[in-house]
Amino acid sequence: MFGARFGLSTLAAAGFGNLISDVVGLGTAEPVQAKFNKWFPMKSLTGQQQLLWQTRAAKFGGCTLGVSVGCLLGMAPLFFIDGHKGKDGQPSLSAH
Repeated sequence: MFGARFGLSTLAAAGFGNLISDVVGLGTAEPVQAKFNKWFPMKSLTGQQQLLWQTRAAKFGGCTLGVSVGCLLGMAPLFFIDGHKGKDGQPSLSAH
């Protein structure tokens, strides 16, 4: 819908959608982390603990999971769009 409204290619629309979702993710990361810190208090790590491979792997895994969930949530509107119908409401015969 974003690409159709602004006359963008599918790839450009996907890029802008990703940009918007990343900015929203950056804006909501701190409040979400603060809420989780209330529910699950974190212990402070020493400099040596922060350099451990297990710590870095856990951080990477958490970031990957967060981005993945955010991207999947960003695609949620696709469940409400029927991509098989044409502009006139009739089934589309084209493959695009």
